[in-house]
Amino acid sequence: MVDNAPVSDQTFAHLMAGLGLGPENGPVAVAVSGGADSMALVRLAARWGAVVALSVDHGLRPEASLELDRVGAWLKPLGIPHDRLHWDGPKPASDLQAAARAARYRLLEKRCRERGIHALLLAHHQNDQAETLLLRLARGSGVWGLGGMAAVAPALTDMPVQNGRPLRRYRPLLSLPKARLIATCKAFSQEWIEDPSNRDVSYDRSHTRALLANPPLSGLTARRLAQTAQHMRRAGEALDHYAQGLMARCVVFSAQGYVTVQRTGFQTAPLEIQLRLLSRLLMFVGGAIYPPRLTGLEALLAEMGATGFKGATLRGCRVFLQDGEQVIICREEASCAAPLPIKPGETVFWDGRIRAFLDADQKPAMVGALGDAGWRYLCKECQGIDKALPYPVRLSLPALWSDGRVVSVPFLGWRGSEAGFSTELMARQSVFGAMPDVEQE
Repeated sequence: MVDNAPVSDQTFAHLMAGLGLGPENGPVAVAVSGGADSMALVRLAARWGAVVALSVDHGLRPEASLELDRVGAWLKPLGIPHDRLHWDGPKPASDLQAAARAARYRLLEKRCRERGIHALLLAHHQNDQAETLLLRLARGSGVWGLGGMAAVAPALTDMPVQNGRPLRRYRPLLSLPKARLIATCKAFSQEWIEDPSNRDVSYDRSHTRALLANPPLSGLTARRLAQTAQHMRRAGEALDHYAQGLMARCVVFSAQGYVTVQRTGFQTAPLEIQLRLLSRLLMFVGGAIYPPRLTGLEALLAEMGATGFKGATLRGCRVFLQDGEQVIICREEASCAAPLPIKPGETVFWDGRIRAFLDADQKPAMVGALGDAGWRYLCKECQGIDKALPYPVRLSLPALWSDGRVVSVPFLGWRGSEAGFSTELMARQSVFGAMPDVEQE
């Protein structure tokens, strides 16, 4: 296929089917900034099936509102619903790009859930994938990071499941070069907006884009780099296969959300398999979106194998030795989310890993970590409280708080006067679910 040919309806339908999506699955949401990539995607998706366009005004550029006015004017004659979302409130003084990205996904995913939509389409393409690979090479990423962005990825925010279907992010254009998306817009006589940040040399991604436009080596093309990312992702899947076998032999999962690793058996596996499994376990226990940095992971693994290992923390987890042989990985209390209000009859998602429900006949309360103060209170109130769990595990257990005191801790089998409160471990995905990814570094 010519690299600058417009994308046909047939090609787009084939790409969507490859991701497991069909028009019969219901409407999809498309993240639309107004650039050529997202305008091509929303035009193609609207010809494929029912769509809703979602645009985010980050409030960082005065012209952004006018740009979204233009997007709305383009979409209205096409009959495409257009929801404008706003990032309100104060903006951080540092790491603004990362904060804006997190806010964007939070707003997009929240609106998808409000509309009962399970598929959010993103317009990342082959050139974006190549840039991501170069950025991660510069950072010294391992196999995981060099796999680039996934064509199908889990949601980035805590996600209730609607009708048994979780919200996911899809990138149907990931195998296509940007030139084809520009050609698609031209074929539709569709205007687009050029993002000035794409030319801002203060961003590393702008440098990688310039490098790919004038590669210093023959063959250093977006297509080749995207192929390399695909190969690394495939290698990662092979590593996962062997890491799952190691997990079956050496890891025990607890209903309270912590895991126990048999250290000797774990250490018999190749180092890369140990790293792979350890990373997955930390993400699972901590409710994290992204894997830990490779350097931190390698340091933790070295500590775990050392004589006299006293414990460590990483990625929101506490890792410590019990009985000289068992490595416990549990949620770190200090990293737990702040207490969250819960109303009667309401279900809330706390700390990226816990679904909590309060019966309608109860009074409003707060869901938060038990902590040391909560544990001491329980020991006074309930002489028969279960003390078998390791102390660090108890501290991070979800508890119901009312008027400054603990009234229920279901994971300890203690409900006090609030019998109508329940908690359930709700991991973002299985330990070896879809490989997490990061859009940009």
